[in-house]
Amino acid sequence: MKAFLLYALMIFLVPVAFFAPFWGLLSYLGVAYLRPQQWAFIPDARFSMFVAVATLAGYVLFEMPKRFPRLLPNLLLILLFVQMLISTLASINPVESQPKMIEFAKVILIALLMTAMADSEKRVNQLYLGTCGIMAFLSLRSLARGFVGAADNRSYGPGGMFEDNNDYALLLVMVLPMLYYAGRGAKQAWLKWGWYLSAFAAFMTVLFTRSRGGFVGLCVVMFFLAMRTKYKVTGMIFVPVAMVLALAFSPDAITERLRTIQADGREDRSAQQRLDAWSVCWQIMQDFPLTGIGHRNLMEIYPRYSVKETPRVAHNSFLHLGAEVGVPALLLLLSLIGLSYFRLWRTRQILSARAPDSPLIHYTHGLQVALMGYCASGFFVSRHDLELVYQVFAFATTMRILAQVHERAHETQELVDAQRHNAPSAHVTVTVDARRVPVEQL
Repeated sequence: MKAFLLYALMIFLVPVAFFAPFWGLLSYLGVAYLRPQQWAFIPDARFSMFVAVATLAGYVLFEMPKRFPRLLPNLLLILLFVQMLISTLASINPVESQPKMIEFAKVILIALLMTAMADSEKRVNQLYLGTCGIMAFLSLRSLARGFVGAADNRSYGPGGMFEDNNDYALLLVMVLPMLYYAGRGAKQAWLKWGWYLSAFAAFMTVLFTRSRGGFVGLCVVMFFLAMRTKYKVTGMIFVPVAMVLALAFSPDAITERLRTIQADGREDRSAQQRLDAWSVCWQIMQDFPLTGIGHRNLMEIYPRYSVKETPRVAHNSFLHLGAEVGVPALLLLLSLIGLSYFRLWRTRQILSARAPDSPLIHYTHGLQVALMGYCASGFFVSRHDLELVYQVFAFATTMRILAQVHERAHETQELVDAQRHNAPSAHVTVTVDARRVPVEQL
């Protein structure tokens, strides 16, 4: 019955994605993150791929003439894709690398579609809140399941790329500040508290995953959230108190797991394993600096560099990317993080002066803190392909473009006002898009 309903839903969503590509983009995010095929017990179904293809086809036919891809603002993202393609062609085992390259291509393509189609404040608002709504559902669902079985079971993701508890914790660490600032930007009280409740659910679910890397990222996110309040001292006092209270009322299995972060004999063994994996990645980056060894080849080549441990993933998104795709890819990813953080900061500066009522001002805070959470948790989890990170890059790009539009419009209005003040009775014109236009027509 569940499978029948899901297929019926897909029969509806695919045509919608084709004829209304922007809503197809939102539908894709819903299917990709929620993974309803897991609920219908058909986990291998590629429903998100079907929606993505329909969205792309609809965009090319209906949207592309009006909303051409923004290539120059996304130059670093395009260069990262090119580097990944070169790495795949030079891979030591192309058969393993090609499927991962296809997944990466989909991630980057969706990010490019976001910057192309979210070309207005209304659409950016819908896309941001739509993403938050999907994540809120995941968080609340996981919170309910966590309270029922957290003492015996860990919280895992919905499946696919987020099935592992560490990966799911990394996703929720990024989601938490986005949900919180969605609440800050909401005008209705019920909606505001609904977003806050979802942020709390994400907070608790990170604990239920028992991911130590997720817990580190959670502490970093809470610190940055406290630092962005008006009352920073109060916030800095509240954050550790809130963390202590959350742990105090958590099941013993969670607190016992987090205590292993301390340097006892058992945890020292785990730390040594990770340090060994990082050392292997560093050696690979020295031996294959330009192209890396190719996607999904780290486990295969690992025994050549270390005989002390069984083959392991890097447990570090940045070193893993550098080893498999090359140093240029690592530098491009770090540049994208830094550039996106700056774009969000600059967007907030412009909108605060030109459009102080815009909800995008709040969203920039959430996206910046999400990037900090990714850097913290991603240092202990190998998820350089986390789709939400590339969507944050897309949000930063399109918000910066919208802020520039506000800035140019304000400068034009200032010029008009100045010319009217200087020559109130004269026939005044200004240049708009290389045309001389009378002031009266503006």
